[in-house]
Amino acid sequence: MPRPLWMMFVLNCALWGTALAAGPLEPLTGSEISTAVGVLKSQGKASASTRFSLITLTEPDKTLVYQGKATGRQARVVMYDRGQNLTTEAIVDVQKKSLLNFKALPGMQPGFMLDDYVIAQQLVGKDPRWLEAMHKRGIAPNQVMLDTAGGRFEVGEDGARVMVVTSYLRAGAWNGYARPIEGVLARVDVSARKVLSVTDSGVVPISKSKGEVGADPSNLKPLVVRQPSGSSFTLDGHELRWDRWKLSYSLNAREGLVIHQAGWMEGKTFRPVLYRGSVAEMVVPYGDPNPNHDWRQPFDASEYGLGTTASPLTLGGDVPDHALLKNETLFTQTGNPLVMKNVVAIYERDGGLLFRHMDPDNLKVISRRARELCLSAVSTVGNYDYLFTWVFQQDGRIKVEVSLTGIMATRGIADSSTSDSGDSGMKVAPNLLALHHQHFFGFRLDLDVDGLKNTPLELNTEPLDMTDPEADANMQMDMSDQANPHGNAMHAMLEPLSSELNAVRDASSATARAWVVQGTRKNSLGAPTGYLLVPGKSSPLIAAPEAPIRVRAGFLEHSLWITRFNALERYPAGEYPTNNPDPGGIKDYIQNDEPLQNQDVVLWYTLGITHIPRPEEWPIMNTHVVGFTLEPAGFFSRNPMLP
Repeated sequence: MPRPLWMMFVLNCALWGTALAAGPLEPLTGSEISTAVGVLKSQGKASASTRFSLITLTEPDKTLVYQGKATGRQARVVMYDRGQNLTTEAIVDVQKKSLLNFKALPGMQPGFMLDDYVIAQQLVGKDPRWLEAMHKRGIAPNQVMLDTAGGRFEVGEDGARVMVVTSYLRAGAWNGYARPIEGVLARVDVSARKVLSVTDSGVVPISKSKGEVGADPSNLKPLVVRQPSGSSFTLDGHELRWDRWKLSYSLNAREGLVIHQAGWMEGKTFRPVLYRGSVAEMVVPYGDPNPNHDWRQPFDASEYGLGTTASPLTLGGDVPDHALLKNETLFTQTGNPLVMKNVVAIYERDGGLLFRHMDPDNLKVISRRARELCLSAVSTVGNYDYLFTWVFQQDGRIKVEVSLTGIMATRGIADSSTSDSGDSGMKVAPNLLALHHQHFFGFRLDLDVDGLKNTPLELNTEPLDMTDPEADANMQMDMSDQANPHGNAMHAMLEPLSSELNAVRDASSATARAWVVQGTRKNSLGAPTGYLLVPGKSSPLIAAPEAPIRVRAGFLEHSLWITRFNALERYPAGEYPTNNPDPGGIKDYIQNDEPLQNQDVVLWYTLGITHIPRPEEWPIMNTHVVGFTLEPAGFFSRNPMLP
């Protein structure tokens, strides 16, 4: 489970120059972060003991951005006072060095920070009940890796900041998760600095395997990708241009890699497509009812931060050798700027066959190779690693790829307790069971197709119905006798999604369901320009109807939600899911059932993966890739790759 990145390796902290960022959506610079923190301290809203959970740009009004009039720079800051167990929020004008807004949020808990992990581990490591459990197993405390994560909270613990501490026999091994010390579980209130409980359900044999990953056994010859003339993209700050794409990006502490203002250049005319795209929440519910593991349901974005847990990327491993690696500036829990080294990669890659045809008469072949622009970042959230890649293609498509790898969560078992599998997991090594689980990625896609006024529709493809009871009798006869005499006709139906409650939708492979967002502009064929959200392979939530996760993460109930744009509606599971049994979120956002036709709309797409472990995925998982695409649908009047 997650631990803060800076506990695993050292990053350099540095103050950047005093110049402000170049554009209205450029991420906060180091000096702007320092200014925001300095204003809060000078106003008595922060002290030396204050911990900073989030410092990010307050994005300016979209209309002003499009008009080129967004000139102010504001920071949104989330703070935590452990002594008062109190979360506060502030908005700071970093240009005028003034405090614009400040509010206390009693009962709300921000995401976990370095102090939380340190406190939990120190308390447990000294607790006599935990020491006795280790003694019973003949394990020295200095051989143990304590892993700390957000956990289940019990009745009567309102306001507690609860973390769960599990134990692993590391003893110098690279893979700290290979040998769980099963049966020992501690729960800590890190706000009160109190160990709530230490349970020991009995000694279970510990796996003897250290789960080491050796050298590559293959004997393949080198495969080299070269760009002798250099890359084809240009970068100005965080603004990127490539082929006919123009976009910018940022690294957000909570959401990780964020795409801003992606659009298509037609000569000097910019045609907007995606104003902002991100993983706004990520939830991983596990399926083990064992009391030592039934608490596992991390909210990886809001509890741990997909940017906070960003890992340095490696050339030739995570990304190609020719990738450009970029540093990004976030912050420490004490409010200092933190330079995250090599955490974003920008590169081109081969995209396979773009198009091809051979004329059968003259055997002339027309074939063209595709090129793709990729932006990648990795989040290492405890045992799992997630590579997020936004792919921009020459034909106007935007592909989103999530690559899952790392080490599966396991529990120890008596070797005779199961053969190949169990009700809650799969045996992957002697005395070791990998747990069944799901991964859900909640994408927030603020589409502005050719402008702010858009209309969402649902596309379903079905056989032409000859027996529609509501159809006119003459029409039925006509359909039967003439329109579809062999029953092979199909039609693609576009149905407008009129309001927020009407736009709660589920994926359907039976009808090749997809969703289109159309603008007010018409293409040369007279049809509205649009972009299509095409789901990839995705799993629904398996948890029982009464499972608490269905309340905590209500967005998991459906594949798609669509809302009218609201700058304050940022996360599908609400602002503060940590230790919160009902944080609200998307279900609250749609209650006013606002109309969606010809409006500024936001798509909330849920991508789900069900992971039933296999022995071939131990001791480290080969990458599993999932995703979806945004495809032009009438955005162009013909193939944009032709002159």
